Amino acid sequence: MELLTEVGKDLMRLLYYSDTGNEALDEFVFNSSWMMEIAAIIGVLILILANPRLREHKRTEDRFLFAECILVIAMNLLDLSLIPMVESDAKWTQYAFEISLTVNEALYMLIILQWLVFVDYSLYRSMDHIRRRYRHAVLPIIILTVFDILESVCVFMPGVNPFLHTMGKAAMYYLKFFIELGYIVTAIYIVKKHDRESREPKFLRLEAFIIPFILGLLVRFYDSSMMALGIILTYGAVKRRDRFINHATGFYNVDFFKYLGAYRDKKKYRGESVVVLSAPENAEGMALLLNKMKPGSSSVIDKGDGKFFLFAENLRESAASMISSTFKEEAQKSDPPFTPEITVVRRREDESAAGFADRVLNLP
Repeated sequence: MELLTEVGKDLMRLLYYSDTGNEALDEFVFNSSWMMEIAAIIGVLILILANPRLREHKRTEDRFLFAECILVIAMNLLDLSLIPMVESDAKWTQYAFEISLTVNEALYMLIILQWLVFVDYSLYRSMDHIRRRYRHAVLPIIILTVFDILESVCVFMPGVNPFLHTMGKAAMYYLKFFIELGYIVTAIYIVKKHDRESREPKFLRLEAFIIPFILGLLVRFYDSSMMALGIILTYGAVKRRDRFINHATGFYNVDFFKYLGAYRDKKKYRGESVVVLSAPENAEGMALLLNKMKPGSSSVIDKGDGKFFLFAENLRESAASMISSTFKEEAQKSDPPFTPEITVVRRREDESAAGFADRVLNLP
């Protein structure tokens, strides 16, 4: 029983970055943590350099992931900078250590928030939606960080009650934890909501990030390196979608439409419709309109030569008519104005999804 109690105490100390008193365990954790941080930095740098998508980060989705990578590298570098501060006896290093630790925790929260934004965008692909929902999302992190830095510096001032300082530190810790947990729960909710609205295949694995997040919570010495692992695994899952992307427009390509047909047949989904929009004389203008106006739960397939397929489920006649008239009106307002040809094609009752995809692709 005493052994279990000691092990429990050691684990609790590890959670709060404290020495356990067990020299061998402390030495192992100390050395393994900085080695993992170096490995995390190298791993993320390799991820960026080995993938032109991330290296150039021209697409919005890639910019979100690139920002994640930069934040992860910064957090791990900051963690490495804490090591000489721990070993130093200089007074200024005590202040620097507390402030650096607080900034590190702020970066940790920012990485999870950025991941949430990435999840949301990768599903709905709308920057207007992202701006509306996350316009002020970073403010709680900034406010908490400022208060935490002030509280950390105050502990070195004479007359400060150690008990109140400890209680304040604990309150900050749990407040940050619940905000982080809120980001994770929100991401799960967004995915569940999207699943109810659209049955399009998702190339997104939440567990690729959530499992490393949980491991980082269990032993806080490894939280920075676990964030790096989460980003690497998330990119690995999303990268599978690359073969279905037309990199010139950012829309899906014809291969995705064929894959979608087979996927829907396997899942036994029905009720799909396709709005065919053709503007050979102004393909770029048509692409810009689709980026701006497409419904959030729909997918756009770029066939090439100015022909696009707007794929939607259970599209009513009234909705199809409204989409058609709206696109034509907006096309006339473009510079230069153009008139797209718009046709609505629906899947027949006796038709497979793969057969429907072939029929749409072979339309004149």
